[in-house]
Amino acid sequence: MSIPFGEYPEDRVVNIRNRVYKLELTCFMCPEQWDVFSNFFDKVGYIRLRHGEFRVDYPDCGGKTLIAECVDEHGDGAFDNEEIRNVYLLKAVKAIDEEILNQNPSLWRQLKNSLITFLRRFG
Repeated sequence: MSIPFGEYPEDRVVNIRNRVYKLELTCFMCPEQWDVFSNFFDKVGYIRLRHGEFRVDYPDCGGKTLIAECVDEHGDGAFDNEEIRNVYLLKAVKAIDEEILNQNPSLWRQLKNSLITFLRRFG
């Protein structure tokens, strides 16, 4: 799955569970950094690749670390190619989305009710 570009090549948009996240590239290399916004306004995440370490913090740098793993032992602070970048950016947004749901149990209920309504209508 690829992540579509936004209006500018350094912007990307991801839709997960009918919630839209915008990824904005803030530094392209050494480290490669992205800010994540929910509904385009609220900052909900920080993504960074530095010296081969991939890290995702919620809701911002220095917040709760959701992912910290080695992507490339010899990394220089940028993803090797677009395919790898998309895999890790999507992984990051999924982790952020999961944390948002865990922090807001009412969103889980809304999601469950939406799914039940959908299944009744088309099931």
